[in-house]
Amino acid sequence: MKSSELVDYLRENGRVDDLKKRIAPALKEFSDGLQVKGGSAPIILTIENKDIHVGSDEIKRLCMGYLDRTLNAIELEYVASAFDICPDFTFEADSLKEMISELSDLHTLEAAEIDEFVKTVVQSLEKKNA
Repeated sequence: MKSSELVDYLRENGRVDDLKKRIAPALKEFSDGLQVKGGSAPIILTIENKDIHVGSDEIKRLCMGYLDRTLNAIELEYVASAFDICPDFTFEADSLKEMISELSDLHTLEAAEIDEFVKTVVQSLEKKNA
């Protein structure tokens, strides 16, 4: 998948299901890499060498996909990790880059903590847009 396609799935309402299907083949290797201390959790994404803007709406839609149970924690972390490491993505504010960085480390949280953390991210994004 191209980096621009990843953002397109989040820009278009109702496409989170499609995103889930598209990233499914890469999730086992990504998840396995997270389980090994010092392991590699690869992201399969074609870099396009262009600036692709990621805003609060895309991050909120990603988080809402998790909260409405369309995405699971590994899927959310995979997409956040792609946003975090791919040089194509630019953010409208440093705070959004920080949120993405934190979402890309969900595996460090206890399962019970993830829901609360993601809810906090959404609330923060809503305050920014208010």
